Amino acid sequence: MGLTQLRLDFDWSRIEPIEGDFSWTATDRIVSAARARGIKVHGLLTYTPAWARPPGTNEKHPPTRDADFANFSRAVVERYRSQGISSWEVWNEPNIPNFWSAAGGPDANRYATLLNASAVAIHSADPAATVVTGGLAPAVDTAGVSIAPGTFLTRLFATLDSGIVQGVAIHPYSYPALPTSALSWNTFARLPEFQQIVAVGEGRALPIWITEFGAPTGSSSSAVSTADQAAIVQDALSCLLGVSWIGPVFLYNMRDRTGGNPNDVEDNFGLLRADWSSKPVVAVLQTHITDPGSFGTGCAGW
Repeated sequence: MGLTQLRLDFDWSRIEPIEGDFSWTATDRIVSAARARGIKVHGLLTYTPAWARPPGTNEKHPPTRDADFANFSRAVVERYRSQGISSWEVWNEPNIPNFWSAAGGPDANRYATLLNASAVAIHSADPAATVVTGGLAPAVDTAGVSIAPGTFLTRLFATLDSGIVQGVAIHPYSYPALPTSALSWNTFARLPEFQQIVAVGEGRALPIWITEFGAPTGSSSSAVSTADQAAIVQDALSCLLGVSWIGPVFLYNMRDRTGGNPNDVEDNFGLLRADWSSKPVVAVLQTHITDPGSFGTGCAGW
């Protein structure tokens, strides 16, 4: 397919379900397979085991002690630095309750303390590592429920230690619309705004990493056709081509879930169907890799 990077979840709740007892089998296998194929791994550090969070909460709740998550972060980086992993993303979509389930809802200031602790630990294990903020989901400002990406970034960089991160991750899903559609709710179209918020808050420009992007097929009310999925990805890649402040772009997801429900959005983001057959989006990716100029020269003004 020509893809060069893989975003891999290093889930603390699975790797260290019992304090001090680490299980690396699954991540070792995937990292080894990726390296054998020349695919670079970008690590995603996530989620809290039961022993490290308040009773009665789930794994998406932030840890009781940031130091515990920092210790886990350090252990992961120490293990995989020698295997070529040099970039780390801290948590996933901390601006929505699906992935930040603390009482009171998402909190950019609370996330900043977790990120600060984790980033210090990562850099202690690998001073040259790239640390990226947790990818933000499309959302609106709703008190106690969700925080819009722009608001979250403004609050985050007012609290975050200067120089602690080297990139900012966004998940600018736009489906069912094309990414370049001028719609008020379109997170993708607001990427330049987010880049400026970060530059002002940090006092320097940081690359924007697209650590998730795509569109679901299937039969749910939120799904798009396979042709529209391909058009959405093509529009995004064409826009991002040559934009100096855009970092790596990761498409979500590689393959539809085996035995998945066509009515479940999360089961059908794949570039490939569950039977490993290609959706039309694969041809778009192959053309982008071999002849990127055929799709245009980027978004004007970006």
